[in-house]
Amino acid sequence: GEVRIAGQNVNKVDAIGRVRRGLVRSFQVTRLFQDMTPAEHVGMAVLQRTGRSGRMFGNFLAMRDVMAETEELLDTLGLSALAHRKVSEIAYGQQRLLEIAVAMALKPKVLLLDEPAAGVPQSDTGRIEQALADLPADLAVLMIEHDMDLVFRFAKRVVVLAAGTIIFDGSPKDVTQDARVREAYLGSYANAGHAA
Repeated sequence: GEVRIAGQNVNKVDAIGRVRRGLVRSFQVTRLFQDMTPAEHVGMAVLQRTGRSGRMFGNFLAMRDVMAETEELLDTLGLSALAHRKVSEIAYGQQRLLEIAVAMALKPKVLLLDEPAAGVPQSDTGRIEQALADLPADLAVLMIEHDMDLVFRFAKRVVVLAAGTIIFDGSPKDVTQDARVREAYLGSYANAGHAA
């Protein structure tokens, strides 16, 4: 198959080229630098996006435009108080939010999220859900997620795969009524939802 962004095939484009074209992703397991701060992570993403990555190791904390954008993103995701703490000192749920902040700093057109709430304690998933709900309306988000409650609260369209084949493509409210999906994935959840 092909992956196209704005009509251009990006199958053979390297990761940096894909990001420049607006395709940004998060990972199922965080990939952050443990000795760096959230402000440094987001600031580096802003520098990369604006073509100033050569200044990455300079004092970009003194660059007003970079820090204004960094502070706004961290504030939006509830991370302002942690901006200058090492990533190794912040909770896993906050690290997941930081990954979303880094992705947003790259100004994506398409955001790929691989299980954004995976490994996050239930008590912290609300903030991640709010961050997802607050994403810009014109941003296309493709999310891989097994938490059906999260899918039903967030998704506008659900595509279900089983053994590499699409078995459902439609609205979240219709997915639980589909016999193939219920059989393949939802099990007792679908029966409980159907009974309600």
